[in-house]
Amino acid sequence: MKIGELAKRSGLSAHTIRYYERIGLIPYAARDRSGQRDYDAAILVWIEFLQRMKTTGMPIRDMLRYAALRLLPVCRVECAVIPAKTMLSEGSGCRNRGLYCRDR
Repeated sequence: MKIGELAKRSGLSAHTIRYYERIGLIPYAARDRSGQRDYDAAILVWIEFLQRMKTTGMPIRDMLRYAALRLLPVCRVECAVIPAKTMLSEGSGCRNRGLYCRDR
């Protein structure tokens, strides 16, 4: 979907969408042959979540933290992001790309 359609469907302006993309709140869009942004419809779910966070008064810097967490790999057991030094000293659980995992 082109940026104009995404703007219309999301309620954000095209300028805001480009800004969110530039700062990393939404992923960079694929480009078509003419170089125009071509967004996947699935981005609407993420934008809706961003809008909900915004209505809580959450600052953009904290929204960026959520965006970064969204990209972390997910383990099949309960996981918590903790420092690597702590992971090594815990003794139980597994190490999965910087996540400390323990059985539920």
